[in-house]
Amino acid sequence: MNTPQQTEMQFDRATRFLNATASRLHTEMLAILDRTQCWMTRADLAVYGLSDRACRRAREFSPSTIIFGQQGYRSAKYATLEELDICANTLISQGTKMTEEGIGLKKTANIRRAYEQRVCEPTP
Repeated sequence: MNTPQQTEMQFDRATRFLNATASRLHTEMLAILDRTQCWMTRADLAVYGLSDRACRRAREFSPSTIIFGQQGYRSAKYATLEELDICANTLISQGTKMTEEGIGLKKTANIRRAYEQRVCEPTP
């Protein structure tokens, strides 16, 4: 069994590897989108060897340089103002929904915690 320090080191190594991979994927995908200067679907990007998962990971890693929408992915550099607004609004809406869901889960956990403490308390 690993010590907490060993587990933390393994986690740090894995995180660095995943971030390096995401950075490489982002650089590769952005170069393709900058060359084409248009919307590209996942199928279009698959021709360049980028899987669905790789596209999602690269976009998530992008510091606002790759946008997404119904038409696929596009370099933010070549997007219209309307396209940028639509993508921004989608992300804000998703964030709001995720925050609401997170708060709901916290409430559920707090209710369960209070119930379990009441049930498990020793009787005097």
